[in-house]
Amino acid sequence: MKTRYRFVVLLLLLSSELIACQCAGKIPFEEDYSQSASIVTGRVISRQVKTYHYNKDGVNEKWTYFEYKIQVKQTYKGEPVKILWVTTARKTPACGMKFKIGKDYLIYAHHDERYGLYTSDCNRNFLSSDFRFEADLTVLNNKKKTEG
Repeated sequence: MKTRYRFVVLLLLLSSELIACQCAGKIPFEEDYSQSASIVTGRVISRQVKTYHYNKDGVNEKWTYFEYKIQVKQTYKGEPVKILWVTTARKTPACGMKFKIGKDYLIYAHHDERYGLYTSDCNRNFLSSDFRFEADLTVLNNKKKTEG
């Protein structure tokens, strides 16, 4: 009985780490396109851990997140830039996107007043080797031609 109690307490203490991201797959293309402030292809060149401090109901809180530096190859939406900084949650339960340094991605980033450009695992971010990368690029290039 005592062992079972300890196990339940341990599960409760670790529950924030055990809960998976709650989005049901990637956001549909049109929705992510319309909500994105910036859509680019680029190479992830670095990552920094940042902390945002804020006051919630009189209690000092902090949120730790990743900030990725992206070397932009092509801009599909937003201001054309050579370098883009994109933030994402640090932990998977908060749907943080885990970009790999040195890899190429298609990135959909939304504007957030606190963190600047922000993305998550729910957005249509694809590694260049993912078949959806090319599928989305085809749609984005067609959109660019018709809206051009």
